[in-house]
Amino acid sequence: TACDSSSYLEFAKCAEFLRERNQIDEATLMNELREGNAILLDARGKEAYNALHIDGSVNLPYTSFSASNLAHIIPDKDARIIIYCRNNFRLSVTD
Repeated sequence: TACDSSSYLEFAKCAEFLRERNQIDEATLMNELREGNAILLDARGKEAYNALHIDGSVNLPYTSFSASNLAHIIPDKDARIIIYCRNNFRLSVTD
């Protein structure tokens, strides 16, 4: 089948708009986690998660996102979900 490039690009543009609109800063993240209002989902691969992750986060690589996998990780459909991935995770190394 032919790829519908224009629909894909429109979808990607919409997804990027939503991603930018819903980004939160570190203070908001810490507040949400302290208050127990959120599930922190690490969407990176298992190796990256095992090497370094934010305490309290759960790992589900974005390539494994499916209705059943997400329902298993996030049983409460009303929970606030905060997702981070390699684009949001920077390792600072100091000597």
